[in-house]
Amino acid sequence: MISDKSPFSQSMLDAGNVYIISNVDAEQIFVWKGKAASVDEKKESMKIASDFIKKEGLSRHAKITVMSQFSETALFKMMFDNWVSLNAQQGLGEVWSINKIAKVAKVDFDASTLHTRPDLAAKHQLPDNGSGTVKIWRVEGSDKALVPRSEYGQFYGGDCYIIFYSYQPRGRQEHIIYYWIGSKATADEVAAVAILTIGTDEEECGGQATQVRVTQNKEPPHMMLLFGGKPMIIHAGGTSRIGGQTAAASTRLFHVRSGFTERCRAIEVEAVCSSLNSNDAFLLVTPNESYAWAGLGASETEKRECKELAQTLGAPAPEDVDEGSETNAFFDLIGGKMTYCNQPRMENETVSPRLFECSDASGNFVIEPVVGEWCQDDLNTDNVMMLDAWSAVYLWIGRESSPNEQSRSQQAAEDYLNSDPSSRDNSTPIYKVQQGSEPMSFKGFFQGWDHHLWAN
Repeated sequence: MISDKSPFSQSMLDAGNVYIISNVDAEQIFVWKGKAASVDEKKESMKIASDFIKKEGLSRHAKITVMSQFSETALFKMMFDNWVSLNAQQGLGEVWSINKIAKVAKVDFDASTLHTRPDLAAKHQLPDNGSGTVKIWRVEGSDKALVPRSEYGQFYGGDCYIIFYSYQPRGRQEHIIYYWIGSKATADEVAAVAILTIGTDEEECGGQATQVRVTQNKEPPHMMLLFGGKPMIIHAGGTSRIGGQTAAASTRLFHVRSGFTERCRAIEVEAVCSSLNSNDAFLLVTPNESYAWAGLGASETEKRECKELAQTLGAPAPEDVDEGSETNAFFDLIGGKMTYCNQPRMENETVSPRLFECSDASGNFVIEPVVGEWCQDDLNTDNVMMLDAWSAVYLWIGRESSPNEQSRSQQAAEDYLNSDPSSRDNSTPIYKVQQGSEPMSFKGFFQGWDHHLWAN
């Protein structure tokens, strides 16, 4: 069944089967396992979901969430019309029971149910505040190894991780397993992490956990809350496994940016001046000292987190460097002064940037929004991407995009501006940007921009 609404009813889910339900626009795949489904069906569900992503041509960042019957997430429930949870209290005290008739005692309405409103949890993908218990493993070949608690929140691009989270939102234990895939992890470990996640689910909670596939730099807001208030740190490549560590560079630069939860992500980037961005804060670590560089548009949270980041990395307490007050010695540490993204967003600006994908792969020219937090990997080289930065619109031309996509996207951008209900200025500039030749003003919208991603 395909629909632009929520056409499903809860009665369609049979406890003896496994179902795959997708929201293609949001690149979300849900795998629902009925209580009475066979073991083989449950084991095959992840493979089928992965094959579905390839068949539908979805991004490799598409999120797969696996859950068992009666452990459904709020976001999943929003896919159904009038979902009723097991023993859920309604109105003045009626309790609904699934597939049975029960004698129900009338009780006062419990105001705490407001904290688990599916619409709010779905909007921000926040099942709770992250104060539950966390356990993390690193994938090593076909096995997994516990990560020391002192290293929680640090991830390496050459590794894959399993993050097991337990919490009690409604007086009963619930579980989420995030399995994180580094951008430079080996193909064998990428395959192993999905299998090990299923095994971890069975070992830790009898297969009742919600499983969430996460790729590097696409971490959901809730996952960012699980590290005790510390920033999430993503090291460039390498691995943290014992005996396999990659030696860190003598000079390192971390791009620090906060999300709407006020938790920060720190991504290691190339230690050159062109990596700086006036909208954010950066931590520069050298063999003898460290510096917390604050762009004109950096928030107080980002500035503060630079100091926390230095402490976590075991670097000296950083010296504060405000944009515009840098010394030549500072720039010498990052290869000399050169152009970088130095156009800070205004503090009173309330409109968030939006990214769209323009494609004619289906035979028709269509424009689809890229939902959630996006990164450089979301720029599809087969298509044209449109970035609405409010003060300007960028058309990013992928090298493999078709002539039709390139010509139609220009007119589409003009129509987009003219039809904006907020009465946009029709003189808003439209920039056409070629893949590999992006200006700094464009790169600045993508945290941790990799200047060499498309070099080959």
